[in-house]
Amino acid sequence: MQITITDKTRKHLVLNKSIRSDAIFFLTELSHSRAPAAKRLSAVELSIVLVSKKEIQKINKEWRGKDYPTDVLSFPQYSKSELIKLDRKQLKIETTLLLGDVVICIDKAKEQAKEKKHSFRFELKWLLIHGILHLLGYDHELSAKEARRMQRIEKRLLTR
Repeated sequence: MQITITDKTRKHLVLNKSIRSDAIFFLTELSHSRAPAAKRLSAVELSIVLVSKKEIQKINKEWRGKDYPTDVLSFPQYSKSELIKLDRKQLKIETTLLLGDVVICIDKAKEQAKEKKHSFRFELKWLLIHGILHLLGYDHELSAKEARRMQRIEKRLLTR
């Protein structure tokens, strides 16, 4: 598993080790699930980028046409249907699965942790799980059923 963490804020380098271990834990847990490409999750490459509000707003506007800061963005390398084909061996890739990028806004994570009355670390874990699930093709904006499915997985992973 190759996890690359880039802290563009240059303020939270101490978090890199814990974020990396959280990502490895979540991907390992998901590799034992029915998530798309679950069997391939032991050999993935994942990029995690920590950014400011200003930076994530710029990215959100450029890629989603939404001119406001958000907490997390995901940029998957594969669509959900392609990940399912990987499971069925209908789509071949090199040995390492390039999963994609998760961009987390540190400022929003701090704000949300305070609003929700839980720790900053807990909020970072939640945002990381949320971002990884999007990379695996889950999308809470598709339907209420899909939103509930994502919430169940997030809750399960956060309580382990």
